[in-house]
Amino acid sequence: MPHASGVNDKVGVLGAEIADMETQRDALKEQIARSEETIAVWIAGIEDNTTRLVFRLRFIRGMPWKVEVCLVGEIPRMASSPYVIASSELAPP
Repeated sequence: MPHASGVNDKVGVLGAEIADMETQRDALKEQIARSEETIAVWIAGIEDNTTRLVFRLRFIRGMPWKVEVCLVGEIPRMASSPYVIASSELAPP
């Protein structure tokens, strides 16, 4: 079988890259699931129904504020507070 320089298994290389990317994807999905559990517990501690809905739509469903306003009709004062939006502390209000 003749051998030429520059010949390689392109399909095999791409298959290996796909497998690596699938492993990375699975790791990210697990990380997201753990984060979502923490956030869901925090959101469940919010007493006000509308505020809880707003936070669930924003941080679990990933909806932008403009879509939430259309769905909910208003964003409670607490949810639109710069402190709450910028806060990374996960403690019930």
